[in-house]
Amino acid sequence: MKRFVRLFAALPLGLLLVCGAVPAWAASVVSDSPGPVFISYPSAIGDGQAFTFSVSVPLEVEKMQVLWRGKQIALPLEKHASGRFRVGYCLLAVPLDETGEFPVSVRFPKKTAPPLRVADVVAEFERVLQDGNHVQVEDLPLSPVRIVPRPYPVQKLTVPPKYVAPPASEQARIERDRKEMNAALGHFTPELYWKPANGAFMLASPGTTQITSYFGSRRVFNNQPRSPHKGLDLDGVEGDAILACAPGKVVLAADHYYSGQVVVLDHGLGIKTIYMHLSAINVRPGQMLKAGEQLGLMGKTGRVTGPHLHLGFNVLGTSVDAADFLQGLVPPQPSEPEAAQPGISQSGILQPGQAQQGVSGAGNAR
Repeated sequence: MKRFVRLFAALPLGLLLVCGAVPAWAASVVSDSPGPVFISYPSAIGDGQAFTFSVSVPLEVEKMQVLWRGKQIALPLEKHASGRFRVGYCLLAVPLDETGEFPVSVRFPKKTAPPLRVADVVAEFERVLQDGNHVQVEDLPLSPVRIVPRPYPVQKLTVPPKYVAPPASEQARIERDRKEMNAALGHFTPELYWKPANGAFMLASPGTTQITSYFGSRRVFNNQPRSPHKGLDLDGVEGDAILACAPGKVVLAADHYYSGQVVVLDHGLGIKTIYMHLSAINVRPGQMLKAGEQLGLMGKTGRVTGPHLHLGFNVLGTSVDAADFLQGLVPPQPSEPEAAQPGISQSGILQPGQAQQGVSGAGNAR
């Protein structure tokens, strides 16, 4: 269910920009609006998922912020093709295993705060009453997003012992790798390289679509539980071309202990894609790539059981399920021809409400 908001009345005070000068935020909105503000976002989302937060605002509104989970995102606003209003989009994320409700709100600088008419709200409220898929609110902050727990499979894997209990000689390298990855994922680019189509963010295929291991899988290596899987594993042949899922800048191209040869692309506004276990890297940090441009070759470097691509999707520092944004994915093949994959939908995405069952040793994985 999507929340569809048409706003008027008071805007709350007290929030600051992440960096730069702090504007005076609007305390209220007056009458005689040139047009309403529309905000669209889901009323509920699963843990480990990202969602699109989209707005349309009058032309005179040139800046606004979205506030979500302690982060303040300056939302880029572009003039719509009609020339009559501005639109903006971003992705927001929910970590694995979170529950409850998360507040979300927006802020406008005072000089561009959109004045909205009561008539706009009344007309929209009448329409909303006839449409159960939309929720109308009047005051900021907006209605919270409810987090729905998703079932995740258990996956048991066997790897060389050094990848379960690394020797002391590798600990310094592992710590350097961790800091390097955190720096890459923590970097924030205020512009958006990746433009949504019709308000939806979609990834291109990275060159392979056969899933062997799901995001969120509860990993057991050599009979020892480890942290959940933070990516989507896609099968292939060593040496297959790996392609950029969307336009972006290379912010990491390195060789890590667990991840093997890895590339991280920054797509702007806190959106990153991560490509692990490559046999070769064809790009360098700072390089701009187009969607579909080759960045490396599939391999089996790092902690793996065979050749595959670990595709990670990170939004504002939170790992989320890339399957929600990739089209044409093929679910894992069952080990027995007549067996079903329990807990996994035909679309290849774990759906809330499905029974949690174990998927043991399905394909190659990290």
